[in-house]
Amino acid sequence: MKTFSWINLALGLWLIAAALIFTTRTGAARAEEAVAGVLIVVLSYVSSVGRPSAAVSWAVAAAGVWTVVVNSGPFTVPRMNAMVVGAAVAILATLNAISRRHLIGH
Repeated sequence: MKTFSWINLALGLWLIAAALIFTTRTGAARAEEAVAGVLIVVLSYVSSVGRPSAAVSWAVAAAGVWTVVVNSGPFTVPRMNAMVVGAAVAILATLNAISRRHLIGH
């Protein structure tokens, strides 16, 4: 479903914005969050406008999982935000990959 891809694109944009909004994080942590956001935006855009591809959806899911992993640690609002967004991206992209796999008959 392309709807999941568009939602993930919006979540990626939020990660980029959050890297700028939450100024309590170090420069490296903010950069990681922005890079994750850019990666999610680009892959979600490709998934939204291109041919249905389960592989691209799995790549978006991996980017979501990566976002969760790199933000694990002591509780802070910015980290929790990134972890929740990363988990949501991973779940939506996984559902998208599964649905696309069934659509194209693999």
